[in-house]
Amino acid sequence: MGKLFNFFSGNSTKERKEISKEEAKKLKNLNFANFFKLLGVRFNNIVKGNGLFLLCNIPILFAVYATAGYHNIKTRVPTDLFFPNVYGATVYEGNNAVTAALNGLFGFFTNFSVPSTTTIILYLISFLCIFTFGLSNAGLTYLMRESVRSNVVMAWSDFWSTIKKNFKQCLFIGVFDIIVIFLLVYDLVVFYQTSNDTTGAIGFTAILLLSFTYLIMRNYIYLIAITFDFKFKVIMNYSFRLSLLGIKRNLAGVVGIVVVIILNFIIAGFALAIGLILPFIITIGICAFIGAYTAWPVVEKYLVDVDAEKKKKTLYEYYDFEDDVSGEDTAK
Repeated sequence: MGKLFNFFSGNSTKERKEISKEEAKKLKNLNFANFFKLLGVRFNNIVKGNGLFLLCNIPILFAVYATAGYHNIKTRVPTDLFFPNVYGATVYEGNNAVTAALNGLFGFFTNFSVPSTTTIILYLISFLCIFTFGLSNAGLTYLMRESVRSNVVMAWSDFWSTIKKNFKQCLFIGVFDIIVIFLLVYDLVVFYQTSNDTTGAIGFTAILLLSFTYLIMRNYIYLIAITFDFKFKVIMNYSFRLSLLGIKRNLAGVVGIVVVIILNFIIAGFALAIGLILPFIITIGICAFIGAYTAWPVVEKYLVDVDAEKKKKTLYEYYDFEDDVSGEDTAK
């Protein structure tokens, strides 16, 4: 347990020694060329953030275990819906050439498992993630934001202190986030099944665009929540605006996240065990890092720098001189 704590509590001092001061200054420019360099330098923070995120959402393991079906009730069911009619005819007429032929055509059975009481309880326990999802996203977002800003990160303490500071707001945001994601996925499935007709196709396209917009907004929602003392309505408002103002970076970020997820599925296709393990090690962390890398420069440009400038102007008017006043970073 001590070694586990030491792993998460380590800071990025070692990482900083691996690069020169000049290279560190260059990495401040969050462009495409520096992305992979910074990814390599902050890889340790990404792995730690991924682990802490899953540690906070540990109830999800109950759902994974329940999905394996070890506690399900095993039974056998017919593969054809016409079988009950054949079975009724066999009971009524008895075994003869006709019923034997019908049984040969429609009497095939397959194994089927039904969730037991234990399985249902395991799923119910996993629903606790509804309350931990937003909190863990807040902690992970902070670690990724500070990694992108090239600040020293104390993974364990920074993760939990961020949750403590933003507990109420991020708890609410997390519940809201899960509800929105569920509704979007549900609507996508429903409209996809009816996309053959015009109404269904229009509905599917609309929900797809809405899902894409919300996917971009998620990179800003938690980032703004842990950086500024804004109300929920303001956070959502700014998240939507910034998703449009930083459209180029946002599109690149979405493409990057999608590529990472697809690569994970491809690896799972060749080596299932490795593909299933990767989200528990690195996949979630890399997606969060991409989100912070693409979103933070936009937040800094339109919110941090602007807010600092407003404070400078207010102080100038109050003190009536400029030399003793300097702008400062308002990020938490």
